[in-house]
Amino acid sequence: MAKYTESATALGARIMKYRKTHKLTQADLAERYKVSGPAIFKFEKGFVTPSLRLWQQIAADIGIAEKEAVLLWVREKLPNRLHGFVTDAPVLNVPGLSKDLEKVAKGSDAQKKLRDTILRNPEISPSLKKFVNHSEMWRIMKPTHKELIFLVELDKAFPLLTVEQFRDALLVGREIASVK
Repeated sequence: MAKYTESATALGARIMKYRKTHKLTQADLAERYKVSGPAIFKFEKGFVTPSLRLWQQIAADIGIAEKEAVLLWVREKLPNRLHGFVTDAPVLNVPGLSKDLEKVAKGSDAQKKLRDTILRNPEISPSLKKFVNHSEMWRIMKPTHKELIFLVELDKAFPLLTVEQFRDALLVGREIASVK
């Protein structure tokens, strides 16, 4: 008898990974998104694709940037022979973002401009945006443009980080920099 452990689709794999990482049951996710438990099972296994609206809600919770989420969903809807026309994810232009942040890093309102630059970028994940948008965290941490680039690169490597994990990474990064 076949064991249901892996997903046949990228969407399903992401949903399953998110659920298992956060120690949630399919029933927990079903309740959160107001669908049935069997629907979550079908999404994870790739038998059914969630509606775009539902997928965008799930993707936002997972920490997938909106543009990437839509591209993943569109790719799932295409026949396999056309998958090559849609890449899995947009490529974040880190050097371009770095230059943008460096430009706005000077002046009396630099913190506001740094924050706005990150929040306006559609390729930044919702989890990093949540960290940047957390008013008290932002006021206390006051990250520099170089620290923000570090967080963006960290977010690319580990897309399921929480606000607290971004804070901790920033603190550890500062501690390492002070030792050098």
